[in-house]
Amino acid sequence: MKIPLTIFSLLFVLVFGGASAFVQGSVGSTNATTTLYLTRTRERVSCTNETGKVVTAKRGILYVGTLAFPTIERIGVVSMKKGMYECAMEQQHNPDGSEKRKVFRIQTVGPMGHKLKNGSGGPAAILIHAANYPSQLTGCIAPGRRKDADGVDEAVAAMMDIFDACGGFSNGKKMRLVVRN
Repeated sequence: MKIPLTIFSLLFVLVFGGASAFVQGSVGSTNATTTLYLTRTRERVSCTNETGKVVTAKRGILYVGTLAFPTIERIGVVSMKKGMYECAMEQQHNPDGSEKRKVFRIQTVGPMGHKLKNGSGGPAAILIHAANYPSQLTGCIAPGRRKDADGVDEAVAAMMDIFDACGGFSNGKKMRLVVRN
């Protein structure tokens, strides 16, 4: 039986390069990504917040097209379950109206809403946003360009890379988030 060269090449890359062989790519690609994939690992990371309390997060990997970003997600607060969710790009503002940050907001309602509640019983506001340490999160997911001992590094740059891979930031732009585990 003959195996076509393209299938052979794919098998070769998978066997000898592993799945990480696909987790490379350039940030300004013309193929815009519409689905983000979050895979959590068993690894944990901790840091001490400003009041001296130790805060722990689980690590993961956010796949955006051919790119992969290490993530942290605080333990002990709201956590998304395995499934597919709708999210939207959102420009947040400071009280004075100036721009604060660009985020992905995971939708709370509808067939792909997360339906999780916060401590007060209202819908939990779960975001994907820049943060370097678990103490800067309350149920949100923070990607970085690389892991460090206390969390992730270059979180703001990672968010810019992610928006670029998604075809650029556009307030209200809908995406999908698949939480694999």
